[in-house]
Amino acid sequence: MKKLTLSLILTLFAAAFFVSCGNDNGETSTTAGGAMSEEDKFGGTLIRASWNPPSGNFLSLITSTDNDFLVTDVVFERLITINDKNELVPALAESWDIADDSKSVTFHLREGVKWHDGEEFDAEDVYFNWKFICDAGYTGPLYSNFKPIIGVEAYHNGEADEISGVEIIDDYTIKISFEEIYASVLTMVGTKANLIAEHVWAGIEPAKAPEMTEMLRNPVGTGPFKFAEFAADQYVSMVAFEDYWQGRPYLDKIIIKATNQDTAQAELLSGQINYMTVSDFNPDDMGLFESEGIQVLATAGGSYQFMGVNHQLSDFQDVKVRQALMYGIDRQGMVDNLLYGYGELLTQPLPTSSWAHPGLDKLNMYEYNPEKAIELLEEAGYSYKDGIMYKADGEQLKWVLKYPSGNKTRERSAPVIQQNLKDIGIDVELQIMEFSTMFKQLNNDDFELFLIGFGAGVEPDQARFWKTGAKYNLMNYENAENDRLIEEGISYIDNETRGKIYGDWAVYLNEDLPSIFLYTPQLGCAVSGNLRNATAPNELWYAPNTWYYAK
Repeated sequence: MKKLTLSLILTLFAAAFFVSCGNDNGETSTTAGGAMSEEDKFGGTLIRASWNPPSGNFLSLITSTDNDFLVTDVVFERLITINDKNELVPALAESWDIADDSKSVTFHLREGVKWHDGEEFDAEDVYFNWKFICDAGYTGPLYSNFKPIIGVEAYHNGEADEISGVEIIDDYTIKISFEEIYASVLTMVGTKANLIAEHVWAGIEPAKAPEMTEMLRNPVGTGPFKFAEFAADQYVSMVAFEDYWQGRPYLDKIIIKATNQDTAQAELLSGQINYMTVSDFNPDDMGLFESEGIQVLATAGGSYQFMGVNHQLSDFQDVKVRQALMYGIDRQGMVDNLLYGYGELLTQPLPTSSWAHPGLDKLNMYEYNPEKAIELLEEAGYSYKDGIMYKADGEQLKWVLKYPSGNKTRERSAPVIQQNLKDIGIDVELQIMEFSTMFKQLNNDDFELFLIGFGAGVEPDQARFWKTGAKYNLMNYENAENDRLIEEGISYIDNETRGKIYGDWAVYLNEDLPSIFLYTPQLGCAVSGNLRNATAPNELWYAPNTWYYAK
């Protein structure tokens, strides 16, 4: 029987709503007078709404809320970043080499990068950050990302003064090694830690870092914007870093402003803010934005919604039944009517935003087809007569669909599923409940059908959800080929090889259907009509140094 903690499951199931935006004309913005000159792009202030005020904890390695990440993600930088196509691209590491046995990675750092106080960035800074994270007194969320590195646990436990699996080769080259292949190392180590300066934090014990209020509120990074001012419960301001390694940002200043969601729309229309996230694409709001020249930018998100089935029950052990449910539910109708078109159909666990997605041409999209659903159910041994689907014992096919309260779109999708399945003769009873209540029932295998969402993120390895016996495999799905492909996917580090494997895995699950995949909601933002290059794929920021106002 599955034994999970509620806090862990909530963490994994919560779809982190990071803003995800893009525009079509970011590189060639023009005015009535023609293309803008490079000089004309400089200047202006971006005021970005934050639904809760930043706390003042601007030490990137221990920051834990989006409100503070809005600050730290432009003040600090990572070795690797994620671009608007969800690809890993160089940042403070200009390149990296993977050993032939895939058990080590060597990062080649950029030369000439400066901290905001003028000091030079080098490999010692990187190693300092890793030791800070791996210290026994570290209070942030990143330690588990580094555990696979050789010697980390010994250092963490006080059994060694250094991390034996880290080698500084020269001032701009650093290598990490693992006992076993660490497939997601580039994501988990390269993209998760925004690096802090050794010369600033040397001598401060990691356990005491949360107490260093003055330092927390005056961060020094290498990012495109320097910290300027923190007004508690009101705003944080940052100014362009003149010596930024990619060149001075176009914007003069960025302000993160605590904003009430009830007044945010009015503030955007009046110019008091220039950027806000959008979670509801209500046509009335979209029409108002369009009429006022506000841009609404959207892209595929990294989370997805699905209807889980209990594979321990005979009804769901036949793949034809699962395929029938895919055909029998009007999933496109959900996207069109519940998401107002701001979403995508999902037919396997990788959203189209994933770099490992195999391509829609390789997938069965299971377009709504009640007749096909009835045909498959009859092939599976059920019989359909006078609008009712009968089991072999002559009873009508009946199931209970459980779903948690709180997600309004998901709540509205349950009656749609109920009606769709009624149309193919299946009687579905709806049971809405608190998440904690439903979780307990799922944990005890007390379910037939349930609605829930998973947050996939950039990393395509979803073994924790779909592998046989995994903690979060709530569906009790067991399949040897699925397990083989998942295990093969974590046997390599390079994304080209991994992408093909996970693409094959997605195609396989598109046929075998461990659950009934529904949709991926899009993520969006509304921004001033003349703001260009505002784009952030599953990240709070992407390349803010390139954002500018068309004049």
